[in-house]
Amino acid sequence: MSYKTKSFLYFASFAITALAYYNIENADIAKNTELAENTVENVSTQETLN
Repeated sequence: MSYKTKSFLYFASFAITALAYYNIENADIAKNTELAENTVENVSTQETLN
C-alpha cells in the first residue's frame, strides 16, 4: 500500500471519528437541555399542586 493511500485512509478515519464524536456530543447536550426543561416543569407543577 502506498504512503499516500495510507495517509488518506488515516485522515478519512480521523475525520469520520471526529464527526461522529461531534454529533454524539450535540445529541447529549440536547437531551440534557430537554431533561432540565422537563424537570423545571415537573417541579413547578408539583409546587402548584401542594
